[in-house]
Amino acid sequence: MSDCSALGRVSSRSGLEWRAFAGPILALPILSRLKVDRPKLSFSLAVDNSARVIDQILDYRADVAITAQTPDDPRLYGVHFLSMRIGLCVPVGHPLAEREGVKMRELEDMSFVMR
Repeated sequence: MSDCSALGRVSSRSGLEWRAFAGPILALPILSRLKVDRPKLSFSLAVDNSARVIDQILDYRADVAITAQTPDDPRLYGVHFLSMRIGLCVPVGHPLAEREGVKMRELEDMSFVMR
């Protein structure tokens, strides 16, 4: 379980609730490893936006979250565990079309489809 230790400890409960902003692609290898290491552990995965994901952690409706940014909240422990570049596709006339790079926080108020 060393690959998962940066994300927090597995509780003694039989289930684990995960919430992910960045999509399941980041959580799936971690959950696959957990399934091998802890075959009796049950878990669920939900994908939502960062604000709702963090709210679910604070309300104890989820145990672990993966968000685009490490939360800046004294009630939470967060650790940066991955940096990656992803592709962004926009129409030619879009304000972001000529940019060399875009930060995730710049996309917060935009509607988008992620695959």
